Amino acid sequence: MWRSALVVLIAVAAAEASLQAATWISPTARSVLSRDYYLTDGGEWRPDDEFGWRPSPDFPEHDAWGFRNSAVPDTAEVVTIGDSQTYGVGVAREETWPARLEALGGPRAYNMAYGGYGPIRYWLLLEQALQLKPRTVIFAFYAGNDLYDAYYMVYKRNRFPELRSRDQELLRAIAEARQRHPIQLVVSGVEPHELSPAPTLRGFLSEHSKLYGLGRALHQMIQGYWEAAHGQGWLTIKRETVEGAPENVIIEHGPFKTILRVPYRLQALNLDDPRIAEGLRLSLTAIRLARERAKAEGAELVVLLLPTKGAVFKEVIEQSGMPVTEAYRRRSRYEAQLWRIVKAELDRQGIACVDALPTLRHCLRDGRQPYPASDDGHPNALGHEVIAQTVLAELNRRTPR
Repeated sequence: MWRSALVVLIAVAAAEASLQAATWISPTARSVLSRDYYLTDGGEWRPDDEFGWRPSPDFPEHDAWGFRNSAVPDTAEVVTIGDSQTYGVGVAREETWPARLEALGGPRAYNMAYGGYGPIRYWLLLEQALQLKPRTVIFAFYAGNDLYDAYYMVYKRNRFPELRSRDQELLRAIAEARQRHPIQLVVSGVEPHELSPAPTLRGFLSEHSKLYGLGRALHQMIQGYWEAAHGQGWLTIKRETVEGAPENVIIEHGPFKTILRVPYRLQALNLDDPRIAEGLRLSLTAIRLARERAKAEGAELVVLLLPTKGAVFKEVIEQSGMPVTEAYRRRSRYEAQLWRIVKAELDRQGIACVDALPTLRHCLRDGRQPYPASDDGHPNALGHEVIAQTVLAELNRRTPR
């Protein structure tokens, strides 16, 4: 009996050692077997004193700078800077909207986006982007969480303290809001290391055992195949949504099926919260400073306005006649207010912008869904294609080919 147990123990140890060795040799094995592969949106990252975290050049599909390109070019006509909406969570690298620009007949774009980034980090990345001597730099400004990201960098990570407001009343309101209602874990801005599991045996194995990681990867793969084969994916997603967050909006209308994370987006867009309002001011400040720096190097800054999935589906919800909560209505009002403020300020500063909302809505009018049938707020491959077409039309308008 003990000999059988010993054989099993040796076999397990050998398997663990082999998998550990594989992660040292293969970036793909390291990503698939890593706990962080499942807990971070953009893939592997590295801690960074300036940014908080930066994408790793060792991750599959990342280049020597750590971004999601085949290689770092000597020059690039267009450089795109954004967050996970532009990085392309949920789609292949060649399906992201920056990659699709060239495929649609436009210029080749170098993609400098990464999950969790926001306008302050976009501004920080600009210096590196300008090394490629671009004609155009595109900041992809996302309504979903960029406001909090900007606030987070200045007030939580203490980057660029000179940008902080000197309005003492506002600072007191921010301090009171932080005491009354912490939102860091709810509205992005969360450091990746804060996603660590609880100190349990399961947590330890999840963190350190590659054999455990293999089992986790196989479980997710089998679950995906099962749901696809039996048509249980949407039913499972709906059930989990109702059980976990009944405030979310479930859309089932005609060919469309998806879920809106209303409480999450409401907090990220709540312009009555002094932190979010301050994040908007900081975002516009970063854009203005970036425009000045780009102009000094002979490049033009263009701001791409990326709406939330909720804004894109607003017409579908109205047509369906489905009941909506006051939280959803407030979320919609805040986003509409946000874009009015942003467009007016960009126009005042003479900064070019392109709005992706009309073309994404038009996609729905044609019966095509540019987002996945889940609570994921990232565009699917069709959504990226539509965004690429929108951006290319603006680039061609500004520089006819």
